[in-house]
Amino acid sequence: MKRITVLFAFIALLALPAVAVAASAQPPAPAAVSAAQMSGSSVSIANFSFQPSWISVPAGTTVSWFNNDGVAHTVTSDVGAFDSGAIAPGAGFSVTFSTPGTYTYHCAFHPMMTGTVVVTGM
Repeated sequence: MKRITVLFAFIALLALPAVAVAASAQPPAPAAVSAAQMSGSSVSIANFSFQPSWISVPAGTTVSWFNNDGVAHTVTSDVGAFDSGAIAPGAGFSVTFSTPGTYTYHCAFHPMMTGTVVVTGM
């Protein structure tokens, strides 16, 4: 009986490193967007939505999107003006808007996610 107990204790000790490796293999949590990043020219991608979903910026402004969700998203122009491709969790994408107008966009993976950038004259 004593040998069996020692054997099980030894097996349990051998399994601990495997448990620690499995726990460390988890993907990191998405990075939070800082206050500086959330200026009027930044959009957070969170909870399967663009936040804010509508922004207005003067011509020449660079708008940045930061993916704070746990899955990849895209920022895809409805008329082909820009396309981020897949934005991984914690990553971002930027576009400089030079011409005044209204630019609508969506996530190609999740079409219910939509947004608008209104670019005004300088």
